[in-house]
Amino acid sequence: MAKSNDNLELKRQVWFAVKRIPIALQPIFGKTKLIESTGVRGAENHHAARVASLPILARMNARLADAHLNAADPIQSEAATLARKFMEAKNADDALFVTLTEAMAFALQTIPRATATDRRQLMARTGNTTVALAAVPGATEAMGLATGTMTAFTVHLDGWKRWAVTGDVHNHAIAPRAMRDYAVILDEFNAMVGKPLEAITSEILVEWMNKLAANGNGHGTIRRKLSALKSYWKYLTRVAKFVDVRKPFADLAPPVKKEGEGTRDGFEPWDLATLLAGATNCQPLHDLIMIAAYTGTRRESICGLKVSDIIPAQFGRPAHFRFRGLGTKTQAGIRETPIHSAIQATVDRLMANPDAEGYLFHDAVKDADGYRGARLGQKFSALKTRLGFTPRQTLHSFRHTVAALLEVALCPPGIAKDFIGHKKQDLTYGVYSGKTPLAVQSEWAEKAIVYPMP
Repeated sequence: MAKSNDNLELKRQVWFAVKRIPIALQPIFGKTKLIESTGVRGAENHHAARVASLPILARMNARLADAHLNAADPIQSEAATLARKFMEAKNADDALFVTLTEAMAFALQTIPRATATDRRQLMARTGNTTVALAAVPGATEAMGLATGTMTAFTVHLDGWKRWAVTGDVHNHAIAPRAMRDYAVILDEFNAMVGKPLEAITSEILVEWMNKLAANGNGHGTIRRKLSALKSYWKYLTRVAKFVDVRKPFADLAPPVKKEGEGTRDGFEPWDLATLLAGATNCQPLHDLIMIAAYTGTRRESICGLKVSDIIPAQFGRPAHFRFRGLGTKTQAGIRETPIHSAIQATVDRLMANPDAEGYLFHDAVKDADGYRGARLGQKFSALKTRLGFTPRQTLHSFRHTVAALLEVALCPPGIAKDFIGHKKQDLTYGVYSGKTPLAVQSEWAEKAIVYPMP
């Protein structure tokens, strides 16, 4: 059996997509990994197998994410059992205590940082003796969970999931891709911190972020993990009516970004000609590069364009794209961008030959997160590497390039943000000015976004 480093295994000359199941979820699935045939045969067809595995791996990731959200929390279940026992106790004095055996089992389960000395002391006092949980080092939270006066971190996760994917007046719906990431992040936080909701403080969050940084997590990764926690906390306080006494996020400073960390390098204007020359034998890749270079749009949104997303010029508005993000359900998730004259012929040609579903790009292969255009993304990565560009330069880098061209042309920041699709943060332009008319955006784009061509 041959293995590769991209979730593929070759067994009897057939390539299989493979996804290892996290240890915590293995009891749910009854096995250690998910495996499914790609239908591709022959060791020499590794690349074809990799492409064929992408939608399979996407389904596997979705199954694992659902399992993360729906898995029963053993600590929460144990706490609920003890809380019921506490509430049902007939003698009020006895209700303040649980048997030492139960206290030891639950405290050590919920507080993995209990020392060997703690364990020996507890073991030495087994029998019919009872002990206040508060006497166990670090077990105040365990007592709260066991008596129902504190809330397990995971108790509201199911409600948060339903709220997050649909949205409400307090919150925009979270895209499926981010939802899966957030679910895993919350599960990891609970495993690392192990505190009830009432015991989480800003100091604990700072300690958690410091541990993440010490483990090699960058600024962007830590901020994303913090965003997942904030989303859950927003649900707890606004929907679940959790009384947030400690307010851990009130004065929490975000992690400081190190110089150059997590940034991409933009392409220089003259790099476009080099990339296009390298893509002459692949028309779809050539077209993808052109649209990205003149709109600053991500590959996922470009490859998701349909004929119906190309709006012709009318009522004084120029012809424009309607880019949609994956999972977009509201108007706020749609970005309208004028079609630059340099790519009008490209767009017309694509519109004349859509696929069966109306998509301009025929690359229906999806990546692990469900985005179209996975094969084109791989081809661009191979192309830019072959041409000597750095790992920090991706198709996304054209957003940097377009922003730089608009800045050099002295385009007003508010117009540039509307063209790129960035949110205006300030009060004057973000609240009162509204969206820049497409005709004005088009004028600045024609003036600023110009590339030298041979």
